[in-house]
Amino acid sequence: MTDTLSFPEKLERFCKTVGTHRFDGLIIPISEGQAETAALLIGALKPQRVVLIVTPQSAMNLGDIRRDLGEVNPALERPIEEPEYINDAFDTGATYQALKNILDRWPKGGTYAVDVTGGTKPMSVGLAKAAHVLRLPILYISSENRHGAKKNQRFTVLPDPYHVFGDLERAEAHNLFRRHDYQGAARMFGDLEERVPESRDSHWRQLAQIYADWDVFALKQASEAMNKLVEEVERDGDTSPLRTHLARLCRQKKVLNLLARITEKLNDRSTEDHQKKNLQLSTFKKKRPVAAILSSLYHNGLRREAQGRYDVAALLLYRCLELISQHRLAQWGIATDHPSYDQACQRVPDLKERYKEEQKKLGREGKLPNRNIGLFTGYVLLKALDDDLVRGYEIADIEKRTQARNESILAHGLRLITDAEYRAFKEVVDEMLERFFAVTKLSRTDWEVQYRFLEGEAP
Repeated sequence: MTDTLSFPEKLERFCKTVGTHRFDGLIIPISEGQAETAALLIGALKPQRVVLIVTPQSAMNLGDIRRDLGEVNPALERPIEEPEYINDAFDTGATYQALKNILDRWPKGGTYAVDVTGGTKPMSVGLAKAAHVLRLPILYISSENRHGAKKNQRFTVLPDPYHVFGDLERAEAHNLFRRHDYQGAARMFGDLEERVPESRDSHWRQLAQIYADWDVFALKQASEAMNKLVEEVERDGDTSPLRTHLARLCRQKKVLNLLARITEKLNDRSTEDHQKKNLQLSTFKKKRPVAAILSSLYHNGLRREAQGRYDVAALLLYRCLELISQHRLAQWGIATDHPSYDQACQRVPDLKERYKEEQKKLGREGKLPNRNIGLFTGYVLLKALDDDLVRGYEIADIEKRTQARNESILAHGLRLITDAEYRAFKEVVDEMLERFFAVTKLSRTDWEVQYRFLEGEAP
């Protein structure tokens, strides 16, 4: 029994299987004797652009395609552009190149699809692999063959492999999250969210991006995104994968809001310089804002430490040491960038002599600095003030342990910090942190819990 249906009749039946699918462009491979499937796709989908990938042998099918479409409506032939020729139908690389050539000349942002019904198997495999990478829909026409005639030809958009292998991608996204590659995790969660719409990866994507922004101190951006995320988690309840972490996210939301307010005020260009200096001194004087800034620096440093990036970790922990001294000096009315000793001298009249004595103990000479108090100079000054933070502590250890950081390539030198040097330096930072929490009467345990990032779920 031969096929007695005309092409217009076949197209009419085929159109009923297409539904609402529409594409701006179609890329269709053709091997010998496969004109009809291409004509059915073009006639049913009516794309704005069509390119056929042909071999010298299959190019003769172009006339059959145009003939079939002309029977229905000559206008259907117009989107067909010059074909892409490949010399060897079994050369998958040539198929990749043909697809690239087509997409390079087509407008960006269009909805384009590839068909894998026609062409040789290597051509179809090549297009399918490339389409997966490029996220292009893959089309296929299924049919029943009865006595040499094709019956019940149906349009199909093949499912994205992400629907099956999404769990593998999700596990890798969480692995990136746990390795503190938040930007990479956000991209992978975003891919899952886009390609597997029924997945529940949106909240993990948002949190990964928030942590990525927090890591680079884009605090306003992170704060606004965290406010939105917490609202969504509260709204979605048990359907959110972050529901069990809501309490910590709420605490981190408060921290980010505080950090965003602090930095926004201090970086407001409309504020006069003298006002900004007074605002900075008053900010450094308050223990809770300082604890919040310390948390961002310290835990960021620990994340870099976990990645083996000791020079970056030391840079962040060095700033922690500096910030702690700035906080304590602010209690005496001393700002490190424009110091005034009036308040301090009222409480410690012989401050100048004490400072000289402390310098002498360290084998150096010097008077009270009149500008830009550096890290170690700040601790010498605190020692002269007999501040609670350094009482009973050998501050020479601070200078000794920070020397490796000063010689690193991210400071003033050209070498990397060793693991042993970093550990020794971190001991000093942790000692000063313990003293900071003792003096301020803040709980380090609560601070650790509140500011530590989530770890990501187990795969």
